Amino acid sequence: MASQGKVYINGRLIGFYPNPEKLTRDLIRARREGKFKSQVNIAFHDDTQEIYINTDAGRVQRPLIVVENGKPAVTQQHIQQVQEGKLSWNDLIEQGFIEYVDAEEEENLLVAMNAENVTKNHSHMEIHGTALLSVVSGMIPYLPHDLAGKSLHGAKMLKQAQGIGAINQRLRTDTESFLLNYPQKNLIKTKVMDLIELDKRPQVQNMVVAILPYRGFNMLDAVVLNKGAVERGMARSFYYRNYESFENRYPGGQRDRFEIPTEETVGYLGEEFYANLGEDGLVELETIVKEKEILIGKTSPPRFLEEINEFGVVKETRRESSITIRKGKPGTVDTVLVTEDDSGNKLAK
Repeated sequence: MASQGKVYINGRLIGFYPNPEKLTRDLIRARREGKFKSQVNIAFHDDTQEIYINTDAGRVQRPLIVVENGKPAVTQQHIQQVQEGKLSWNDLIEQGFIEYVDAEEEENLLVAMNAENVTKNHSHMEIHGTALLSVVSGMIPYLPHDLAGKSLHGAKMLKQAQGIGAINQRLRTDTESFLLNYPQKNLIKTKVMDLIELDKRPQVQNMVVAILPYRGFNMLDAVVLNKGAVERGMARSFYYRNYESFENRYPGGQRDRFEIPTEETVGYLGEEFYANLGEDGLVELETIVKEKEILIGKTSPPRFLEEINEFGVVKETRRESSITIRKGKPGTVDTVLVTEDDSGNKLAK
């Protein structure tokens, strides 16, 4: 057994094989022929004579063009067929022209940057120079001039960039959303920005920045802002938070009600907390609301029936179940929506 190669699947030893290098080539050939899924990756470690087959979820993969005998599998004819709609991306993968590799399999590959650099020793070729990076990383201008740590930091900031999430922003009721007030097109762009048509959904503001001494206020990572620019809307954005509630129905004809709770309601908070509510129990539009104030006035039936009074009738005492502003999230009411869910229960947002 010592002279045979070990075979692992998802890190688990499953057996031995006398010629692991040949087995690796056969498995890769079978994958290109579509005999098993393209997401499966096979890596051969020559120093330990071990084969690692990875099928588990969560692996980062990237596509590469297959090179055989010094020639890329994707030719100009294939590119023309793709442009004409006769050939799709999935077709290129199923026919073995392009394959996805993970970090472990890529350790054994020799990848050429372009067709001019391909030799008989190369196993793969980049689809394009920008494909070396993710879409987010490809949006960083002058990336080759940055330190690796700065590039990672820049990618994280780009992932958090605010812009216009959707053109129907005012009609959506997302749980949370952000909206940049005055987005602008990038003055400095990368090829990736053009490919994803970022200018149609801009997420930046172009600010004039000066690096200079300023009356002794300089310090590491400090910024002196122009007050007039801030007042005119520089970096101004909206944060939207959706609150909703239902008039649920219960056995015995009981149900919730949108209304202004009265002093008889169990858990009554006080008149000042309901001051912004209209007659329907919902907060009025464009109302400025503060922490703990009520947005949706609501009462619910008691969890248990009350005692019978002197007339033999059960007196219902409703309990407070209103929706309040979250802690530290004051704001202005932008939209009030009333509708029904699939079960016919009244819904307020």
